[in-house]
Amino acid sequence: MKRFLTFLVILSGFFAANMFADDPIENITLNIIKNGSTGNGNPRTPALAPTASLDGHTFYINGGHADFVVQLLDEDDNVVYQTVMPSETNSIVLPSTLSGVYQIQLLWGDWMFYGWINL
Repeated sequence: MKRFLTFLVILSGFFAANMFADDPIENITLNIIKNGSTGNGNPRTPALAPTASLDGHTFYINGGHADFVVQLLDEDDNVVYQTVMPSETNSIVLPSTLSGVYQIQLLWGDWMFYGWINL
């Protein structure tokens, strides 16, 4: 019985520690916009937006992706940061001087994937 009670105390401590731990990783919902023509008029499979997340000032794209131009826009739609995210990497570090809510845009040819992040 003592072993069982000890196990319960340890188990409850584990769950209490996890309950108060901060999970800084924020999943980002990306939307899709296609600019330009749609080709020859034949229906095509719709593009899937990449899955992305943010941990502090580190932006992640989960899984494989093309070379993206990454832009951050402020509330006035001014580009405050722009860089290229090569397909060989899955993360970039955004400037630590930026804080607040920004629109993030991933540009690839005629495609734009966008969402909002809070730095």
